[in-house]
Amino acid sequence: LAYLSRACGHVGIAGPRVLDAYPELYTLDHAVGDGPLKRMAHRAARGYLAAAAPVSQRLALAQAALDRAASLGIAAVVEHTVPVASDSRTEAEFTGLIELGSRPGNPAVHGWWGELCAAERARDLGAHGCGGDLSADGSLGARTAYLSGPYRDDESTRGTPYLTADQVRDHLADCHRVGLSAAFHAIGDAAIATVLDGLDLAERTVGIDEIRHARHRIEHAELLDAAMIARMVHHGVHASVQPAFDAAWGGPDGMYNARLGREAALAANPFARLSGVGVPLAFGSDAPVTPLDPWGGVRAAVHHHNPAMRLAPTTAFTAATRGGWRALGVDDAGALSPGMSADFAVWDRTDPGLPDLGDPEAPDPQCDMTVAAGHLIYRRG
Repeated sequence: LAYLSRACGHVGIAGPRVLDAYPELYTLDHAVGDGPLKRMAHRAARGYLAAAAPVSQRLALAQAALDRAASLGIAAVVEHTVPVASDSRTEAEFTGLIELGSRPGNPAVHGWWGELCAAERARDLGAHGCGGDLSADGSLGARTAYLSGPYRDDESTRGTPYLTADQVRDHLADCHRVGLSAAFHAIGDAAIATVLDGLDLAERTVGIDEIRHARHRIEHAELLDAAMIARMVHHGVHASVQPAFDAAWGGPDGMYNARLGREAALAANPFARLSGVGVPLAFGSDAPVTPLDPWGGVRAAVHHHNPAMRLAPTTAFTAATRGGWRALGVDDAGALSPGMSADFAVWDRTDPGLPDLGDPEAPDPQCDMTVAAGHLIYRRG
């Protein structure tokens, strides 16, 4: 059984055995002829493959990833799970991941259950929030990120809207009723606008103060203008962003330029504009799309391809440390000061302050020790 997925995780090609065993794949949403699978057909195929692996095997791989995270100074991770009908073991895997994160020797695991209007189920499964990778669109690489205009390299499409503003509103109302935060995957400007429209609709019934205190978030938030950023400030929305995306695909010669054109590519991932007006930033990796690499993320934000979008090293460092905790609603972690919880890493450095991130050739600090919730979870040999 084989399924080849693009790095972005939004399009792939099923091997012959998968198609023989699951011929209805090409009847699902966004299956295109007999070529690559997108949207729900893509997710169904991945779920079908996942169902062939026992939960114990999946959790063994997850444990290896947590060990790797701890060795990189990561004291907590956020897990995004999207349930699909083709994989009946998703719930067991999700609860197993939460349990792994509760063990004293591991980084904490804060799980998001990516099902629309399923806040009660998310709560009962032990999720931190409902949504996460709940997609308002797809990815730029797959040309399923939802844009306000056509793709430069395929003018026949603007991408794909996965949710409506009414669905966003209903999901937010469901989360507020249960007391969970909501999060939406949105990359294209039209998808982000859909999420913001849904927030506007929810504001009428939930109230702006409740929305601002809930710490809702947009995952990725790659293409947005000043008006959208102002709306994020209005609603108190956090931006969960991945600086490694710009490092990997930004600039005049990268994938963003091919899909969007030079001007839009350089305007993507506007970290400085978001931070400069008060949108809280939380850095992540979106692993396995880009690797777990916290120092690499900080360095990428400092060296954004567009100088106008770059962050100062201290601002980028804060987004990679305290920013993630704040987005989770945890205000007593992510900084070394009295009253903060014991979640920290010790780095092999003799000079004071941050390393010289201005030198792209300078090596990243080595992690000597990681402590999570007061427990030692990693010590360099």
